[in-house]
Amino acid sequence: MREVDTVVLENSHGFQHLRQSLIVPGMSSFCGNHSILEVKEQENWLLHRDIMHALLAPVLQLYREASRVAESFLGTYLEYDLELAFRGEARGAFTWLQCLIMEEGDWCSTRGCPACVVSHTLQSEPTIRLSLMACRLSRTLRKQTASPDLPLFDFWRSSLRNALDRDPFWGSKHAKEIEERAAALEICVKDLMRQNHELEKTVRSSPQKSQNVSVTVTSVSLALLGY
Repeated sequence: MREVDTVVLENSHGFQHLRQSLIVPGMSSFCGNHSILEVKEQENWLLHRDIMHALLAPVLQLYREASRVAESFLGTYLEYDLELAFRGEARGAFTWLQCLIMEEGDWCSTRGCPACVVSHTLQSEPTIRLSLMACRLSRTLRKQTASPDLPLFDFWRSSLRNALDRDPFWGSKHAKEIEERAAALEICVKDLMRQNHELEKTVRSSPQKSQNVSVTVTSVSLALLGY
């Protein structure tokens, strides 16, 4: 990471506050393989883990908020029914996030050894795609925040792309393809944000409609189960 990027992070009150909040048991402890590293190396892993947390936490919050609104709108707590609250690209984004968060919950929450969490990013296409998408989406989320305390993380996206280009398994060709998928995912997630906002207004203004939808969802679920 360039020195100028490090200076920007050091001068960001929001990012430094986030870093302090992550100094809790289970979030900053290194595993046996990485506990023997030099302090400077560990600090570098912690910095990159904290950047990842700043990027992934808003996406997790978006998914949780969409799940909450979907539950209220549909009147169901069945996890696999919640996608029915959305349509088109938004539904695709919701189900994609749902599957990844279920499979990679600890990584998405940046729980565990910081070095392992950061290293795991390059282990699969979905984790890479989500990381790149989160970098892209951070610009939109920053604009929508009344007081954007966090800096832009374009530099980390570039670093991730460079790491992919140099990686013997992924290489530049796969990196370009994943970047394109990340851009497509960002569009779908933005649609999810828009539809979620619309649904929340509907839930607040028309509680009776939500109850009627609940009956429909229950009927669909029973039909799919063969009842």
